[in-house]
Amino acid sequence: MQTSRLNNQLALYNSLCGGNPNCALSQLGGSVHDWSFTVDPVYTFWTSDTLGAYVVGGLGFYHKYTQFTTLTTGLCFDPFYGYYQCSANSPIDWYTSNAFGVNGGLGLTYKFSRFAPEKFYVEARYIYTANSQRPFDVSGATSYFNAFPAASAKTTYIPITFGVRF
Repeated sequence: MQTSRLNNQLALYNSLCGGNPNCALSQLGGSVHDWSFTVDPVYTFWTSDTLGAYVVGGLGFYHKYTQFTTLTTGLCFDPFYGYYQCSANSPIDWYTSNAFGVNGGLGLTYKFSRFAPEKFYVEARYIYTANSQRPFDVSGATSYFNAFPAASAKTTYIPITFGVRF
């Protein structure tokens, strides 16, 4: 997550403490994960003995999980070393969002040998998820707490993947 976004979120969480020094956070971390289940037909439009090119596109269901963490320290136990002080990121707030989406992209393949079925591939896709953004509300006036509306915003990204196909 971007540092500016984390700093803004840290300031918001600290303002919700109402001046209580036991509540204030010194630093904030965050991550976003996007899981999907998609149906993506592939159409190969050019091929030779070793090279190939294709287009891919489809529909899917996307689940976005956003989590904010802060560093906490405590005692850990190891059977060999005993008790020792350790640090770990602990979640303090998280958001989930589900939506349908579409994707489309281009890919290239390279066969290691014209007799081998394995192919190296590289692919770029444009992904769009049609999330419906929930409004900001930290007052408790609604049935939910939402200090990060961007977690449920419409999402677009372009992943570049590579690997070997068998």
